[in-house]
Amino acid sequence: MNMKYQLVKNTAWKEVEVNGEMVEIPEDWDVEKLKNLVKMSSGGTPSRDEHYGGTIPWITTTDLNNGLIKDTLSTINEIGLKESSAKIIPEGTVLFAMYGSIGKMGISGVSAT
Repeated sequence: MNMKYQLVKNTAWKEVEVNGEMVEIPEDWDVEKLKNLVKMSSGGTPSRDEHYGGTIPWITTTDLNNGLIKDTLSTINEIGLKESSAKIIPEGTVLFAMYGSIGKMGISGVSAT
């Protein structure tokens, strides 16, 4: 028996096309583009010379630990936030590394940048 069917017993399956390839998914699942389900964005890094060491948590790929991020290794100040394209993200935001350590992820446990 196929491993997929062993993991989900009594599930009806259907074939759908995903990126030009036919794949099987449970009958009651739908396929949707991620951009239609979530808000995606990225921000910018303020100048390290004068804007670090403030009170605003600054999440970097080093902080992404595949879990809840409650503390950050870096912080920035209000001027750094205003003078860059950095954004405040709310607690509970799912984060993925897009550069460098691609694929690392975490969930913000605090409001941060």
